Amino acid sequence: MDNIEIINIALSHLGAGNIQNLTEGSNESKAANVYYDITRRAVLQKYNWSFATKVESLALLTEQPRDFAFAYQLPTDMVKVINIVPETEHYYPKGNSSAFEIRGTQLLTDVEDANIVYVYDDEDTNTFDDMFINAFSHYLASQMAIRITKDRDLQVTELEIYNSIISEAGASTLNQDKERKDENPYVTARGATCTDNCFDVNCNYTY
Repeated sequence: MDNIEIINIALSHLGAGNIQNLTEGSNESKAANVYYDITRRAVLQKYNWSFATKVESLALLTEQPRDFAFAYQLPTDMVKVINIVPETEHYYPKGNSSAFEIRGTQLLTDVEDANIVYVYDDEDTNTFDDMFINAFSHYLASQMAIRITKDRDLQVTELEIYNSIISEAGASTLNQDKERKDENPYVTARGATCTDNCFDVNCNYTY
């Protein structure tokens, strides 16, 4: 699926016609040009999308912050920080969160040799999962609604659908986490601390 297909899904939510490309000059293509990228980034920021998650070491800056031990340079493609962990520790999706603060392009923390787990600015539509595409298309429709249809009620409806999808994504994640705890006593029996969501490439734990 490419960006034109996603845009056309959004336009279908509005009852509008399809576009062929972003340079055709139609009102629909002009609206898509305005809202596509900013909307994509906004939806990426809203949830910890697994397809757009990275783990990387942070570059230490020489500047000494006043209220934290270390200052690091943020990755240029970062749209949302999920977690900060030391190089030597595993990453747990629901734990091991270290205090940090973002100031401009810097991340301040007391963690030495810090790794960042983050959602990046993924532009590759081939990596998008179905829930993201669904959420993205409805949010994009809500942003384009007034310009294309002048229907504020339709804009509100599309926004409500988008928020419902994001809430569903969050609830699904919580349920999956609970199922892992409830249905995998072998992890507890072995005294294991890692999970199937571990992002540590050095982790050798298997179920």
